[in-house]
Amino acid sequence: NDFSNFTNQVKGFFPTLAGITAQAHYEGGNLAGMNITVNTQFYGLTEIQSFTQYISTAASKYLPSGVPIEITIQSTQGMQAFVSRSSGDKGFYTHVFGSY
Repeated sequence: NDFSNFTNQVKGFFPTLAGITAQAHYEGGNLAGMNITVNTQFYGLTEIQSFTQYISTAASKYLPSGVPIEITIQSTQGMQAFVSRSSGDKGFYTHVFGSY
């Protein structure tokens, strides 16, 4: 399925990931939205920025279109980045949280 393909692609490129999980919301048997959490062991800002861009590209390629998708990228120290797409949008919005 789409989520398995996405997970395999990301883990193939970043084999040290702690895990990827998803919650799917269905209405009337149809996918209506998806929330994905990616647990990382990345701590450098450059690593997180590169990984977030990769997640956005992989999500565009492998995850279903036409439904809202939110992807949270986090480590044990908290949220590192956020990737989202509304149901009518073509591309993903990304935000990387800086550490100050």
